[in-house]
Amino acid sequence: MTGAVHYVLGVIVLEAGRPAEAETRLRRAAEAGNVGAARVLGPLLYDSGRIAEAEALYRRAIENAEAPEVMNDLGFVLHHSGRTEEAEHWWTRAADAGIAVAMFNLGGLAEAAGSPETAERWYRQACQAGDKDAFLNLGVLLNKAGRTREAEQWYRRGAEAGETACMVNLGSAMARAGIEDEAERWWKRAAEAGDVKAMLNLSKMLRRSGRRGGAAWWRQRAAEAAEKAETDQS
Repeated sequence: MTGAVHYVLGVIVLEAGRPAEAETRLRRAAEAGNVGAARVLGPLLYDSGRIAEAEALYRRAIENAEAPEVMNDLGFVLHHSGRTEEAEHWWTRAADAGIAVAMFNLGGLAEAAGSPETAERWYRQACQAGDKDAFLNLGVLLNKAGRTREAEQWYRRGAEAGETACMVNLGSAMARAGIEDEAERWWKRAAEAGDVKAMLNLSKMLRRSGRRGGAAWWRQRAAEAAEKAETDQS
């Protein structure tokens, strides 16, 4: 049986809730050089506490093939193991190969290290490469630096790309600027997508404008969403 077949069967049985069988098949596929199998098996190992195994798996995959996505995965494992310099090395290699999430990760590293200029550069590259999370981080970074107009532009780009957190922040920026109709529009879009903060912001705005029925409706939706999230986590 080929590595590709083991990979497909491994994914199928994993989705069917049989992780032990999935691991066996995915391991065979990974050993045969299937990069996709390594990327699915790695998180299984990591989430079960077998961090060293996940790292070894990723390193073998990189040795066997040009796999920039796996370089990013390896960076994740190393970063969460406290090996930041090694993580940065692999994320840089992945970013140089065009992996957008690796660019985003490098931005986060730079920001945490107190290097906002480097963080901005990586976040901008991540945005250009299509990482939607980078829109929010770049906007927040610029806002902290007092570059509110630029921050607003990136929030808008993220909001238009469907990122609810950017919709919330853009709505807040519009509210501060006194453009309440646009603030309401963005908060409503985010609220309809399930964002609790947007629901609460929208409720407060509606209450201030005398639309108490709508305010109460969104406040109730926020309470229900928060309760569901707490139940899901328990």
